[in-house]
Amino acid sequence: MLAIPAQIAGCEEIILSTPPNKQGKINPAIIYAAQQCGVTQIVKVGGIQAIAGLTFGTETIPQVYKILGPGNQYATVAKVKPAIAWIPPTFTILVTPHY
Repeated sequence: MLAIPAQIAGCEEIILSTPPNKQGKINPAIIYAAQQCGVTQIVKVGGIQAIAGLTFGTETIPQVYKILGPGNQYATVAKVKPAIAWIPPTFTILVTPHY
């Protein structure tokens, strides 16, 4: 969703997080779209778990400088909490669904 703006901004690494299906695989359409948009790494995790992993880093998820993208109210809170505590990364886009 935001890989092209990241490329325009000059990001050297673009990491996509997406939850896998029940078999632990990522939809081939997502992989294809990510390749076409210049995504450099895909991590198989979604939701607030992805935000936490990208915020703090884990053995399998790299720590990042910015997290962008949509999410529900829980994902939005997960993006705001580290920002309040002055923990990198920064969050420049907080998008929530309309209710």
